[in-house]
Amino acid sequence: MPAPVVVIVNALARRWREAPHLLEAARALVEGRAVLHVTRDLGELEAAARRSVDAEVVVLSGGDGTYGAGISALHRVLGRLPTVALAPGGTVGTIARSLGVDAGRDPIAGLSRMLHAAHARRRIQRTPTLSIEHDHGHALGFIVGSGLVASFFELYDQGAAAALASGAAEATGPSSGGGNLAAARIVARVFLESFVSGPLAERVLSPLACEVAVDGRVLPFGASSLIVASVLRDLGLGMQVTHRGGEDPTRPHVVVSGLLPRALGPRMFRVLRGVPIAGDDEAHFDGLVGALTVDFGAEGGPWVLDGDLRRSRKITVRAGPTVDLLDLHGRASYPPD
Repeated sequence: MPAPVVVIVNALARRWREAPHLLEAARALVEGRAVLHVTRDLGELEAAARRSVDAEVVVLSGGDGTYGAGISALHRVLGRLPTVALAPGGTVGTIARSLGVDAGRDPIAGLSRMLHAAHARRRIQRTPTLSIEHDHGHALGFIVGSGLVASFFELYDQGAAAALASGAAEATGPSSGGGNLAAARIVARVFLESFVSGPLAERVLSPLACEVAVDGRVLPFGASSLIVASVLRDLGLGMQVTHRGGEDPTRPHVVVSGLLPRALGPRMFRVLRGVPIAGDDEAHFDGLVGALTVDFGAEGGPWVLDGDLRRSRKITVRAGPTVDLLDLHGRASYPPD
């Protein structure tokens, strides 16, 4: 019997992990309305994707990492992307909030809203994704970053940083990050220290040695303090680094900077205004591109995909397939039957 709606819950996402009794509430809510799969690792996620072959809508409940891992598994297993709903369950939820498809912070209430929208055939928002080739395979997502992005996440999620330090290529366990407030405190401290070359600012903002190429052209600086590609305008906390994200579904917005900490930190005001961080005469690149390649060298380097820390020798980022996201707010038309 076809399953028009499938719900995949990441039981390791923060809100489900901290209140495991909510899984019973989720089962009761879903019963008779959808097929529920509760996953705790990538193998179980892959199996859930295989059982979603007939699904018209797949609801992913978790955090930002869950969303990226979910669409990657669905596309890899099914060869296509069904309509996807982003239900809450994780720590921050930057992706859903930035795209305007946020269902709130409560996992049961958010799941209920998404189920109602799925069965009522609510509208969708066609959204571009990123396609990332790396040492260990291929993934889809919405935000890729290195340099200060990776350094920030090493501070924010120290459990993931420890996993990478032990030799793991990917931190697959639950996030140890403290949410928006903890993230904002790190950002504020780095910003203030950037004016006086404080130790935390130096650690986060110092350029990372790597070779970066955009559309086959190697950028003329051998170390980069910021590397980011995104289809989103807002990367969280109002940071509009990729202020043209989503403008062209075939070309992600890429920003690469070789600026030193004392020059980069004060550009925060430009980031919050959604304007370019630096001028054409500085060690900086800002534009829409077909391909971004980052070569970290033989020892590899840290990078982040949708809030999950990874380590690779080389990554290549291009535009991925468009995904239809269930939109509670009705800004785009659902395709006719």
